[in-house]
Amino acid sequence: MDMQVKAAVEYIVKKGIKVGVDPSGLHADVYVLTLPNGDQYECLAAGLVKLAGTAISDDDIKAIGKKL
Repeated sequence: MDMQVKAAVEYIVKKGIKVGVDPSGLHADVYVLTLPNGDQYECLAAGLVKLAGTAISDDDIKAIGKKL
């Protein structure tokens, strides 16, 4: 895992959002974000890095990911 992505994951987790890898195992850079309300979003590693540069609002998550 790239150091930037690792730092982004750590930041996002501290904000109360669970981060997991693509459950199919087919995509190395696809992550699943689980919000406290249970909503899940699929996003790329680059999206995680972008999200970590924000205050992490629902709109930010919707902008970088696809709702599952």
